[in-house]
Amino acid sequence: MATPPKKPTDTATKPATPRKPATPRKAAAPRKATAKKAPATKTAATPMRNRWGLAAIIGGVAAVGAAAAALFTLRSSTPKTEALNPGEHAHQADGSDSSASFQAGIADEGTIPN
Repeated sequence: MATPPKKPTDTATKPATPRKPATPRKAAAPRKATAKKAPATKTAATPMRNRWGLAAIIGGVAAVGAAAAALFTLRSSTPKTEALNPGEHAHQADGSDSSASFQAGIADEGTIPN
């Protein structure tokens, strides 16, 4: 059974005890040297694994190529959308309309296309 918490107004509390001095840590024990393992010998499964790895890489490249070809095919088959504002429009920096000279191809350095 737990004791009820003390109220902060209780004056009969004990003074804090001083901390004990820290004990020095022990040095880590040296690790035991383990014998090096001999390299694994090649088995009959190793060449097959390499062939399957190569096949997986080639298959992945083929899948990416097929996806790219499909995207390019879809891109060229979509109809081109016309501009929202048919005809070319232009204006000057002061706001005056320059559409007629812009459509005629007259070079003017102050013409700003819309």
